[in-house]
Amino acid sequence: MIGVRLTRRGKDDVATGGLLSSNDWARRDVKWFLRSTQGLLLVLLVLIGLGPVVWLAKGAVTPTIDTLRNPLALFPHGVAWSNLSDAWSSVNVGR
Repeated sequence: MIGVRLTRRGKDDVATGGLLSSNDWARRDVKWFLRSTQGLLLVLLVLIGLGPVVWLAKGAVTPTIDTLRNPLALFPHGVAWSNLSDAWSSVNVGR
């Protein structure tokens, strides 16, 4: 093959089974970039996972008329904590 250059790996440059060798992981800039990318992905996934739970809790304490008129508003007319007790007693959520 023309233009292909084969290099020998040193004993410290052993593949670790991933995309990066141990020498690459030893470099500070590579390690910082990958760790920060992993952290950012973790935070993003946690936010995506908690989003529906927070939306459900918001819907539980929002007055019904506010939910029907403007579902994307946070709390336009306050919080109706009585929704929780009504659901517990009249709909038998506890059972």
